[in-house]
Amino acid sequence: MENRVENNEEIVIDFGKIYRILSSRILWILGFIVISLIFSYVYTGFMPKKYSTDAKIFINKAEDTNLIEINTFAISDSGGIAGGDSGLSPIIAGLSGGVLANDLEILKSPLVMERVIRENGFKYNAGPKKGEYINANSFINDKNLDINTVKNTKSIRIAFKSTNPTEPYRVVSSIINSYKGVYESINSKKASKDKEFLEKSYISAQKTLNEKIARLKELKSKGATYTTGDIGGTFGLLGMYNKRLGEDLSQVAQGSVEVKKMESDVDQEFDKIKILKKKLEWITLVENMSKNVSNITVLKEPELKESYENVEPNLNFNLSLAFVISIIIGLFMVIALEIFSRKLTYSNMDDKTVVITSNNKDISNLKTNVLINGVKNLSVVSLAANNRAKKFVESLKEELQGVNISFTDEKSSLDGHIKNIMSAESIVYIGQLGYTERKLFNQVRNVCKDLGKKVINNFLFA
Repeated sequence: MENRVENNEEIVIDFGKIYRILSSRILWILGFIVISLIFSYVYTGFMPKKYSTDAKIFINKAEDTNLIEINTFAISDSGGIAGGDSGLSPIIAGLSGGVLANDLEILKSPLVMERVIRENGFKYNAGPKKGEYINANSFINDKNLDINTVKNTKSIRIAFKSTNPTEPYRVVSSIINSYKGVYESINSKKASKDKEFLEKSYISAQKTLNEKIARLKELKSKGATYTTGDIGGTFGLLGMYNKRLGEDLSQVAQGSVEVKKMESDVDQEFDKIKILKKKLEWITLVENMSKNVSNITVLKEPELKESYENVEPNLNFNLSLAFVISIIIGLFMVIALEIFSRKLTYSNMDDKTVVITSNNKDISNLKTNVLINGVKNLSVVSLAANNRAKKFVESLKEELQGVNISFTDEKSSLDGHIKNIMSAESIVYIGQLGYTERKLFNQVRNVCKDLGKKVINNFLFA
């Protein structure tokens, strides 16, 4: 059975080390911030100013109205009597936005946008079409125009941006008004079409009624007013004795039946005309309504912007963005400098590193380690500037009396440093930020590790 050993290495974040790295590169970061802010400020000043306005509209749907319940007269799409099947639902649907299923598509349609383009004089400024009105589809897809539904609502937002302060107001208002015009035109045409059909049906029904009334009068003028009982009774017996009289009686009977049938037809035609007349009166009312009706409720009116109310460029936003970007770039630059620098940096610190500055020359940690480990021979390998290193070694000798200290400075070769390391039981090596060659510093560190020498401390001159 194979034994598996899992090594759970604890990840320790040395915030002190991170702070030292960042503080040592603070001028780089501040430089990026200042340059970015200046560039953003200048760029913002030269950018063309853009103004924006928007409006919100609510479009009433067919299900939002009970107007259909008011109409008691049914008109089918085919023009016949629907018996309450569809009624004026096509017209009402038109009044409520149902003729074109998607009102958003109507707003974005060339039917609306071509009016807007012409009202605002949008033309091509260059190219083969220079001077011509721009294409409706191009205008709809313009990044400055935004027409979309408001999430979780039945309203639509219309927004437009332009370098002209008054143009967004004019365009948004024009879109709303153009939609109203197109909508009213659609409804008016539908109502007029239905009215035309009803007028023709009414005239046709009147003509048919007049013809039937004339026929009825003609039949009655011939005396064909006997009842079928009379004909079948007295006259019927006489017809049995006289063949010619029987034929005459048969004609009289036929005429009487036709009179009754004609009277019934006249009554039905008259009822039909009454229904058509009421429908015609209703559709005339609907036609008049459709000329001034709108399914739009403006929830937010477009605003006319002042010259100082530009939305782009936004100086505060641009400066904030530049600030954030400069910090990010600065941090990446710090990381790059730490990785690719040829000189020693704070990233070379480890848990035994003691930073020595002009204000902090505390070596108490070293003295403690020497006493605890009973060190008698100590090798000091200096890769720092000689003037600082010699003074530091002299202070070590004063503090560590009784300890034999051997010393190699930066002028020594790598071989000389190795011999010094090999001659002592414990090691202290010194580096200097921005001065010591990183490669040499790492070589000395690796030699100590390879030789198994105990490194008590390493010092880093800042």
